[in-house]
Amino acid sequence: MLAMMLMMMIGCGGWLLFSAREIRDDGAPRCFNCSYLLTGLTSDCCPECGAEITDETRHLAPPAETSWPRFILGLLLLLGAFSLAVRVFMPELIRN
Repeated sequence: MLAMMLMMMIGCGGWLLFSAREIRDDGAPRCFNCSYLLTGLTSDCCPECGAEITDETRHLAPPAETSWPRFILGLLLLLGAFSLAVRVFMPELIRN
């Protein structure tokens, strides 16, 4: 029972950690620096951040965004599973 709970905590925590980075790709051209929507833009400079826009960078995917609550929850689940495993399976490591 305890081993199953630890495996679930590790599995859910790992999934939350690794899925915390989301790449938003809606097919529209965006600034590689700040993800500003470039549809209809005629200049070669991003109006939001001032980055130079070239044909190569106009169609690159925007940077991934981190879902911090998901990342923190995953980290807490992994740390909780680790501390529970140490308490149960290696009690000699914990000094009273």
